Amino acid sequence: MNKVKFVLFSAGISLALGFVFSCSSGDDRGGGNDSAQLSSSSWERSSSSSLANSGGKSSAEVASSSSSVQGSSGSEQSYKYCITADGCLEGPFTASTCTGQLSNNCPNGSSSSVGSSSSVITDTLSCTNLPSTGTSGISIAPPTVTCNGATIVNGLGWNIRDNDIDPGGSWSGWSYDNWAIFTTGTYRIGVFTDCGYYGFTECGTLTINPLPDKGNKIANYKTVKIGEQVWMAENLNYDVNDSRCYGEGGYLSNKDIILPAEIQANCDKYGRLYDWATAMALPDSCNRRTCASQINAKHQGICPNGWHIPSDADWNVLMKFVNPSCENNKDCYAGTKLKATGGWYNYVEPSGNGTDDYGFSALPGGYHWGYFAGAGHQGYWWSSSEDTELFVACYRDIKYIDGYVNYSSYNKVSKYSVRCLQD
Repeated sequence: MNKVKFVLFSAGISLALGFVFSCSSGDDRGGGNDSAQLSSSSWERSSSSSLANSGGKSSAEVASSSSSVQGSSGSEQSYKYCITADGCLEGPFTASTCTGQLSNNCPNGSSSSVGSSSSVITDTLSCTNLPSTGTSGISIAPPTVTCNGATIVNGLGWNIRDNDIDPGGSWSGWSYDNWAIFTTGTYRIGVFTDCGYYGFTECGTLTINPLPDKGNKIANYKTVKIGEQVWMAENLNYDVNDSRCYGEGGYLSNKDIILPAEIQANCDKYGRLYDWATAMALPDSCNRRTCASQINAKHQGICPNGWHIPSDADWNVLMKFVNPSCENNKDCYAGTKLKATGGWYNYVEPSGNGTDDYGFSALPGGYHWGYFAGAGHQGYWWSSSEDTELFVACYRDIKYIDGYVNYSSYNKVSKYSVRCLQD
C-alpha cells in the first residue's frame, strides 16, 4: 500500500514540474507567449481577481494597499499624489500613470475624495481692479489680489508683457514694489505670489501715458542772451525714452520713493534727466564707447531745431563772460551769478541761492546714478564733448555749498540736466 502511495506521489511531482517548465519556456518559432506577455497576463488576472474580491473598489484603491506594482521590469514606487499645473491629483500614482510630479504630500494642503478615481485640489488666485491707464514712471494703484478669497498685500511681484510690440511674447521678469512702468504703451499685467503650488495669474491690460512735458519746441521755453550766446533759461523738459523726471520710477539715495505729485512738480521745476547718449540722440552703445566720429560741431541731439547741446568750448565762452579770469575747462568762480535766486538749499551762511545776474536761472535738479540724489543741492549739465576715456563725457556742475561752476567728466550712463544753446 505504501509503495502505491509513493508511486502516485512521484507521478504527481513529475506532472507538476512538466507544467512549470512548459509555462516558463517560450516557443522559438514565436508560436507561444513570451515571458513579458505571461507576466502581463498574470498581472491582469491578479488585478481582476483582486477587484472581484474587493467589494467593488476601484483599481486605484486596490493598488494603494501595495507599495509597488509588479511589471515586466520590476516594480514602480507608488505615491499618494500626482501634482500638475492644475493642482494635486489624488491617487495613488506611479511614474507610468502620472504626467506631473509624484509626491506623498500635496503642497496645497489636505484633500478630500470626490469620485471613485482621482480628485483635483486647487488654490484660487485672482487679480481684479487693475487700473486701465497710468502715467510713465508713476506708481499705479496695485490691483486687488486674493488667494482662496483672502486679500494679499505683501510679497506681491508683477510681470508685464508688451502688448504693442509682441502680443504673443513671453512675460518679462520685472518685479517692482512701486508698480511703475517707464515706457509708454499698452501692457498686459500679471501677478505672482505664494498661493499654493501655482502662484501666477493675469490681471488685465494697462496703458501707460507720458508725463506732461514741454517737448523740444523752443517756443515753449524761456531763453536769454548772455554776451553773444543765446541760452535756454530753463532745463530741457522733453520726454524721450530713457529720460526721467527726478524721482520717476526709482528710489532716492535713502531708499525713499517720491510721491507722484512731487515727481510732476520736479519735472515742471527742473526738467528731465538724460544719460549722455540719449541727450545726444546717439545709439545707446555710445554710452560704452567713443562716438567722436558721430559728433557734429554744433550737435543738435534732442534740442529744438536750430539749437544744440553745448560743447566744452561753448561752456568756456559762458564762463569767461561771467568771470573773465576763468580758464578753459577748469573750475571757475561763476556759479553765484548763474544760480537762480531761489530753490537752492541754505548752507548756514551765506544762502545757497545765487544772484542770477544774467537770467541763466540755474536750478539744482540733481542726478540719477542707480538712484536719485542731489535735488535742491546740486545741478549737473551735459557737454557734447567726450573725455579721453571711452565711456566718459564732460559736464559742468554747480553746488549749493559755494559759488563755483565745476568742470569734470563722468560715466555717460549717469542722468544729468540739459541746457540747449542756439546755433
